[in-house]
Amino acid sequence: MQHKTQIIDDSLQNVIEGLNTAADIIISTMGGSGQNVIISKPDMESPENSINFTKDGVSVAKSIKLKDPVKNIGASLLINAADKTVKECGDGTTSTALFIKTLLNSNHVSLIQDKNEFIDDLELFLEQLESILKEQSKKVESIDDIYKIAITSCKSPKIANLIKEIYIKTGFNADIALELSRTSDTTYYELIEGLSFESGMVSTLFANQDNNTCILENAIVLIEKELINSAQPFHEILDECLAQDKAILIMAPQFGDAFVRFAVHNKIQKGLKICLVNIPGYGVFQKENIKDILTFTTDNEVNKVVITQQNFTLYNKPYSDKINKRVAQLQKLADNAVEDYEEQDFKNRITRLQQTGAVIYVGGVTEKNAKEEFDRIEDALGAVKSALRLGYVRGAGVELIQIIPLFKNSRIFPLIKELLSKPHKQILQNANITREVKTDIPFNVRTKTYDETIIDPTDVILNSLKNSVSLFKLLINTSFIIHNE
Repeated sequence: MQHKTQIIDDSLQNVIEGLNTAADIIISTMGGSGQNVIISKPDMESPENSINFTKDGVSVAKSIKLKDPVKNIGASLLINAADKTVKECGDGTTSTALFIKTLLNSNHVSLIQDKNEFIDDLELFLEQLESILKEQSKKVESIDDIYKIAITSCKSPKIANLIKEIYIKTGFNADIALELSRTSDTTYYELIEGLSFESGMVSTLFANQDNNTCILENAIVLIEKELINSAQPFHEILDECLAQDKAILIMAPQFGDAFVRFAVHNKIQKGLKICLVNIPGYGVFQKENIKDILTFTTDNEVNKVVITQQNFTLYNKPYSDKINKRVAQLQKLADNAVEDYEEQDFKNRITRLQQTGAVIYVGGVTEKNAKEEFDRIEDALGAVKSALRLGYVRGAGVELIQIIPLFKNSRIFPLIKELLSKPHKQILQNANITREVKTDIPFNVRTKTYDETIIDPTDVILNSLKNSVSLFKLLINTSFIIHNE
């Protein structure tokens, strides 16, 4: 008989309860038959827009706030973990919530005898899982793959076809931005020259709160190569921007907290159109990124810049001679590169500087409809970009079930089995399907048929699990809560 130990301290029970409440709400949206959630946000100017229906996990998560302050800590911890997954790979809110809840409520956890050994076993499991999934992953090689990934995420053939059409015209390295349309009640897109980087806004306070995106039109691009701490050197240029109603994007390797607060104050209190973004990359790659960005500007300005929590995209029509000169420089660097990864990086830069991007303008009969469609397209684009990075596996949870036997020698095998089988079970549960179905082919809960076109980005699965385990480890090593009202 195994000795049971109390891994979650009694003082955390209200925190766990709040986390479970938030998780249940988010998880209800999972899968092809996920349920709608009603979100109510007081809107004195437009009362008709104060209630919204959505199946988007990100929107649901960010709207959860529990009355009990200690329970709300649990909800906030879950939301932060899910938000981290979305920042890393553009999707994965529901799967992160599901994995965290499973870890915290599993009966198998209470059977552990040594907490440190248990944590080591969890870490080993994650390492092995990453290796297995990367080996099992298939690369995105066709437009049909793009369609499959998009429709699995958004559950809408119309949206999936829209994304497929864009990638047909732009290629797989496309920079695709998303905006709510102010003039149309239907969704459409425009091809446009764009250059994208994986580095987002330093604070969500710079975002438009409707869509968590910051859009700056006809913006100055100011790049500093050192940490920005003091606001003093920037008073004059920011005052000029404010006086001329000019937008500005400031980039630096890092920003001090005082400067971030200064910039946010200017945005919120004075109406300055501003955003702060860390210069993407490190070392020599950061220097090359700066060169690419400056090449893409016209007299240090761009027509538009779209910034999310994960990335930013510059839209402009720079001087062709600047582009040609930079491309020639990069080609020379690629030809003389010693390492393969360096050569590939230079070639990728050439492709990005020459490529075409697109902006999707999301419309709807009502603002509620438009926001719902925006959320779905945002998820689908995030899933596609994630799959393009790391590939994809069979969806609807079946890939995870198939690899369960590979962990049979693990000391925490019962927990691993429960964890990896949970997505498949939850998707069926949300669709009220109680009969047994095959677990080697994805089951389409909407059509009630087996459907091999359902696939999941590998990156989303891995980051969901990693961030879930990370929060779980923090909680099992916590014994006290200090809440200051």
